[in-house]
This record gives sequence, structure tokens and C-alpha cells, in this order.
Amino acid sequence: MVCKVIGYALGYFIICPKEDENLPIVKDVVNWLQLRYDIKVRVVRSDSEMDCIKTKRWLNYKDINFERYAPDIYK
Repeated sequence: MVCKVIGYALGYFIICPKEDENLPIVKDVVNWLQLRYDIKVRVVRSDSEMDCIKTKRWLNYKDINFERYAPDIYK
């Protein structure tokens, strides 16, 4: 994950095939950026790995937009 505001590449890799394993990681990163740097995440860009209903629902609840940036080559 990359934060453009602080210019850091964070060591989080979301490679789990199950959404229930990815969502806690996304929540952790978003909350950590808020607590550590007082950064409000506004957009999350990802390929199809995070394009899941629960994840997008949580992002929407937090007023964070989801954008796909890579083609879905796995379908």
C-alpha cells in the first residue's frame, strides 16, 4: 500500500484469497494512518483483490471511495 500524502510504501500486501482475511488489514491501515499521521483516507485504489462487497461496504461507511486501477485478469 502506498500513501501519497506521506510518500511511504507501507509493508502491507493483500494477497489473501478470502475477503474476511483482507478486510481487517484494510481497516488496520486506514486506522493507523488516521492515528499516526492524522490522515483521512479518501480513496483506496486496488485491483480485483479488494473488490469485494464487505470491503467496499466498509470503505463506503468510512466515506472512502474505492477505485479499481488494474484490469481484472483473473476472471
